[in-house]
Order: sequence, then C-alpha cells, then structure tokens
Amino acid sequence: MSNTDHEGINNDNTSKTDTLRLANDIDMQRWELKKLIKKIGVENIRFVMYLNTLDDPIPIVLSPNTLGYREYVECRIDESIFKVADWYKITLVPVERTGKYGYTHLYVTTLVSLINGGEIKLKNAT
Repeated sequence: MSNTDHEGINNDNTSKTDTLRLANDIDMQRWELKKLIKKIGVENIRFVMYLNTLDDPIPIVLSPNTLGYREYVECRIDESIFKVADWYKITLVPVERTGKYGYTHLYVTTLVSLINGGEIKLKNAT
C-alpha cells in the first residue's frame, strides 16, 4: 500500500475507533504513529500491554523475588522524562497508578515494532 493510498483511508470522517482498528490491523510506520498520536492527543491515546507486577511496590534492587507475574494493563504516555515532540523515546505508564506496576521507556522504533508484532495494542481513546 503506498503512502497516498493509506492517507486516503485516514480522512477526517474516520472515527477514532476506526483509526485505531486500522492501526492495529496493518504494519504501522513511525510517521503513522506520530500522526495518530497528534490526531488523538498525547493525553488521550491508550495502549494495552503486558507489564510485570511488583511484589514489593518500591523494590530496592530488582531481583527474581521482587518481580511478580505479568498482567495485561492499559497504559498512557507520560511526558515527565521524554517528550513525544522529541520523537526519541516514549514512556508508557499504567492508567491506574496503584504502585503495583512499573513503567516502560521505549524507543519509538521499538514501540512501532511491538505494535506491529501485536505485543502492544492501541486502545480506543477515553
């Protein structure tokens, strides 16, 4: 699919749900993710991914004893360390900040690869 074909699919009449469904169904490129984040908004876009739970909410040293089990968790972008505008790394944190989960810093290319591989799903914006 050429770039012009794909841009024709993402016209202004496409709802957020349809856009996210499309993004989860095709191999996304870096520029497409940036365009999607800009359209939906950094504060509104959500990702669903597996995160390790922490047995101890504040582990001093990560060891096999402090890592719990994996849970499928809804995450959002946190810009306190890396800004999306810099387009270098993105930090994903759980929407529900219970202290039960850590956070994940990902290079943009890694995030795109994980979305394309189905390990991270885009979720409808809230």
